[in-house]
Amino acid sequence: MRYQSKLFVSGGLLAMSLALSGCRSGQGIFQVDRCADVPSGAIPAKPGSHLCEWQQAQVQSASIDQGVFYQADFVGSTDQLSPAAEVQVARLVEQGAVGTVSLIVEPSGDPHRDAGRVTMLASAFSAAGASIAAEQIQVAFPPALGLEGFRAQQVARQASRSGNQGGGQGQNGGGSISGSGLGGGGFF
Repeated sequence: MRYQSKLFVSGGLLAMSLALSGCRSGQGIFQVDRCADVPSGAIPAKPGSHLCEWQQAQVQSASIDQGVFYQADFVGSTDQLSPAAEVQVARLVEQGAVGTVSLIVEPSGDPHRDAGRVTMLASAFSAAGASIAAEQIQVAFPPALGLEGFRAQQVARQASRSGNQGGGQGQNGGGSISGSGLGGGGFF
């Protein structure tokens, strides 16, 4: 009898150790497959590394957008720069980013107007102290398109109501309105 109880206890311990070892067809204890093939040298990413990569991508996109002049950066359908665009030109010259940033003018659909805007922008850079040839400014669709239609009017109305004319948080946590935050280079 004593031998049978030892055999029963040892058999139970063996079955329990096999069940807890995790080497079976399903998952092991705590849903960890201890028999999974893990490549040699596999180390998990450091905490926050994915967030850091995302932030770097956003900073890169924002730096590309610094040299973009949207249709809202010109007064109406003319080639005259808006005050916000003049500030943007001065800021680019002051930061020394003129040679490092691609200068892009959003196309208006009229090639003559676009050519006039490029010429006006080149003269604005020259007046600010950076000699830029009109050939260095390209007319192309920017990577981050600005708002159009009803949504642009909504954002403009909301900005004027809340008194937030650029930077900081909008009423709905919308971020910056002027500059390149929402893709509109500035208002008026």
